[in-house]
Amino acid sequence: MTRHTLPHRVVAQHATQSPTAIAAVADGRHISYGEFETEARRMACFLRRRGVGPGSVVGARLTSATDLIVALLGVWKTGAAFVLLPESLPGERLASITRDARIDLLLSVGTSAPDPEGGVEVLCLDTMREEIASCPDDAWEEAANHAADPAFLSYGASDTGLVIDWGTLAAYASALAGQHDLSPSDRVVFSAPVEEATCYGALLATLVNGATAIFPALGDAPDAGAVPAAVAEFQGTVLAVPHPLLANWRTCPAGRSAPPCAWCSPTHRSWTPARTRRRTDGSPP
Repeated sequence: MTRHTLPHRVVAQHATQSPTAIAAVADGRHISYGEFETEARRMACFLRRRGVGPGSVVGARLTSATDLIVALLGVWKTGAAFVLLPESLPGERLASITRDARIDLLLSVGTSAPDPEGGVEVLCLDTMREEIASCPDDAWEEAANHAADPAFLSYGASDTGLVIDWGTLAAYASALAGQHDLSPSDRVVFSAPVEEATCYGALLATLVNGATAIFPALGDAPDAGAVPAAVAEFQGTVLAVPHPLLANWRTCPAGRSAPPCAWCSPTHRSWTPARTRRRTDGSPP
């Protein structure tokens, strides 16, 4: 993986080069790349104290965009694999995924914390924020990543998950850099919650390119004008809409273009996924 850069390492580079640049707007916060890096290091330290490392599998059932991004980066820093577990998953489905993925530890919050099953340790972040904040973020040494080890597990309708290894993730991140005409000045408005697996491709594209990810509070059933209003409120330059991007990860070898991301113009009336990104005035990039 020497020719590629992993997403969490790219975020760390942005944090070093532009620490005050805003990485995300969500949950009432404007969080910079420097803050994400600090919080991710503390999360990694917190997880390591609980035995998480290469070969471990950590699930996350979190609805907060900032919590999820910190958890994702922190888990990857330990060398463990990350599994997304949306809060909407029914109990039986959650149990099935937990068994199939062999999850060692589950991160959750508040009322979304499920009952432990099969010896899986459940950590409620709401009660552990002070402990996490007290973890050191300096003298950091990242875990080594082996190309064939799992980095991300994604579950769709089937009981068997798609395993994305570190080598594939590195190639994907490398392909995303500079793709979709994204730049640090872009403000990417997400029309779906970050816990939706289809958002992760667009999220990685945003962070790898140093742009700002914006997750407006749209509610469970936003009306037709909610998304255009959010784009206007947050001065979005790009709209990210749900698209099954993760399914293409395995077919993205080094040196090839990244799979098409789900961009469309914020002025597009139908708000349907588009294969190409367009500026807010509707003109091609």
